[in-house]
Amino acid sequence: MATDARSAAADSSPSSSSPSSSAAALASPRVGAGSLPSPRAGFASAPFGVDEDDDPNLPEGATGEETQDAILSLIESESLGPTFRSVFEQEKEQEFIRTLALFIRGKRKEIENVCNFHYQEFIHSVDELLALRTETGQLKDDIVHLNTQIQATGTSLLDKSQALLELRATHANINAAIEELSRCVFVFHQCEQANRQIKDGQFYKALKARVLGEIEHQSLPQLPQYEFVKFLESKIPALKETIKKYVTDEFNDWLVSMREHAIDIGALAIEQMTAQIKEEQRIKQELQVRSIRLIVYYALLHRRKVLT
Repeated sequence: MATDARSAAADSSPSSSSPSSSAAALASPRVGAGSLPSPRAGFASAPFGVDEDDDPNLPEGATGEETQDAILSLIESESLGPTFRSVFEQEKEQEFIRTLALFIRGKRKEIENVCNFHYQEFIHSVDELLALRTETGQLKDDIVHLNTQIQATGTSLLDKSQALLELRATHANINAAIEELSRCVFVFHQCEQANRQIKDGQFYKALKARVLGEIEHQSLPQLPQYEFVKFLESKIPALKETIKKYVTDEFNDWLVSMREHAIDIGALAIEQMTAQIKEEQRIKQELQVRSIRLIVYYALLHRRKVLT
């Protein structure tokens, strides 16, 4: 009999740990209308809120003080060995099992009461969770839709930004081309002015003034090595030499011409000089005659005044 009691106690020992943990959980301040009674208080009249009449097979004295203390020690202690040893030594296995069964039934009843008390709140919480799940799904769909729109907008913005960068690069290239063309046009105007001066025979202006000098030393060095720039750089020195040679030849021809016409020019110069001298002498004689006439006139006038 003692062996059967030990087996029954060993089989019921795992179950005893579960009620103890449930009792500890239910004894928390979260209980609705007040905290549950302590395990010892459950032994007051009927054990753990269960009437003794519910089980007619329970023997009298099944709720003895020693058995109650043993169950309380099981609840409050993590070590089961000393409690079981005390029960076996006192040969109260059946009483302990019956009392433990009552304890389990009482705690189940308390758990059921707590669950019934909090059932409406649980249902309300489940409904809120379901509503929250629906709202979460809708929010997820909205986020996915918004993300799709953001991705599309970002892609469009990226394409437009790339196009804008390309347009800015094109605009910069156009401005650079306009600036270069303006410089080239200015050089062309200078070349046209130099050609016009050379055709008009204004060689000094073309050589010594600002036209060819600016083209060679200022305008061309600022331009890249275009073909017409290379052409002008090679032609301007040759053009200068051509102008110098032309001017030198023209001056030499003038000297030869002057030598050939020197006699005629000298005779013409002497003739003009002689005519000029004669003219000066004539003017001088006329001035002397006028002076004498004035002197005689004033002398006669003075004599007339004296006589009167």
